[in-house]
Amino acid sequence: MSAPQETDVIIDTDVGADDAQAVALALYATTVPAYQFHLSAITTVHGNVSCDQATENLAKLLDYFHRTDIPFYKGASTPLDGGSPLSAEYAHGKSGLGDACTTHLTTPPTVSARAGSAHQALVDMIMARPNHYTLVTLGPLTNVALALRSEPRLAQAVKQLVVIGGAPSGRGNITTVAEFNVMGDPEAAREVFAAMTAECCTLVSWDLILDTAVPFSWMDAAWLSQPTPCGTLMRSISRVHCELYRTQSPWAWGRTGYPFGDPLAVLLLLRPDAVRRQRAVRLGVETRGELTRGMTVMECRLVDRLAPMAREHCPGVCQLPRENVMVVEELDRAVVQQVMLNLDFPFFRGGVLNYAGYYIMSSTRVSLVIVFRKTIKIEGKKNYWQEQSSRGGY
Repeated sequence: MSAPQETDVIIDTDVGADDAQAVALALYATTVPAYQFHLSAITTVHGNVSCDQATENLAKLLDYFHRTDIPFYKGASTPLDGGSPLSAEYAHGKSGLGDACTTHLTTPPTVSARAGSAHQALVDMIMARPNHYTLVTLGPLTNVALALRSEPRLAQAVKQLVVIGGAPSGRGNITTVAEFNVMGDPEAAREVFAAMTAECCTLVSWDLILDTAVPFSWMDAAWLSQPTPCGTLMRSISRVHCELYRTQSPWAWGRTGYPFGDPLAVLLLLRPDAVRRQRAVRLGVETRGELTRGMTVMECRLVDRLAPMAREHCPGVCQLPRENVMVVEELDRAVVQQVMLNLDFPFFRGGVLNYAGYYIMSSTRVSLVIVFRKTIKIEGKKNYWQEQSSRGGY
């Protein structure tokens, strides 16, 4: 597989458990030359927790991973309509980071958000370098909508927008038909999707997240048992989140397994070969329905074959002038497991090199890693990044 093209990324996040997983994956990717991944800035928004809490969580994570060089900006605290923001403390813990704030992230952060609003930072950065930045959104789309209101040309200037959100199938997670991030600000989601084109807007929906869920047996034996500094932090952050899906997924969604949510948006940039199926669609957001507010509505009819009269008199997202979203419909679960298991860092507290990275194969076998100070002996089949290293890419 050829290495990905260089990617310069801005992340917009509400910093709950799976957001932290995604941020950790993005920070890890910046340490792997073969990924050609650069994280330029992070913005925070209301959602899983309040925007204040999300900003504090992000500062603690950047402290922990010694990446206080990355600028971050505090964003919107409420949806566009000024209503009360949603909260997902039931799924992510009171702090949004599970148990981590009482185990790993106990000290106050040493860094603060930069001056200025998140949406203005998005405008300034993206408009200064058109077609350069990829924007990854992990929470409600309020900051992006505010940026578009301030500068409508942003939709054409962003290189790629990757959105975690929506449930085109109509099976929601916060309501019967609505997914959490879109329901967190339906008006914002509607405005953002309407401004985009399928060539530069990719949707990672709740449908895909459910369909890519990994077995809990794998989570327990592999991902949640890694004894590395990053592994123990992820276990602490993910405990509440994992327990929710362990106990509720079978009856709520008719399946078992842990749905890696937000990390999938970052994974798409690192391993585009993981996409097995996607399609360009017209997609809108319901903002007024008594039972359907927040629903993402995908046009499934052959719009181009509808007679003009039918298009005019049959309301729907077919009235959008073009396909505006690329919906990813299937991912290679084995790639997801591989990338998440390879998540580790060559540096931690004090900047000391710590290559005690448990490079583990993600399929049916686990490679044994034995660490003797600076010597690492790896027995078993090479993983993807070892293969890249042998080719001179790492």
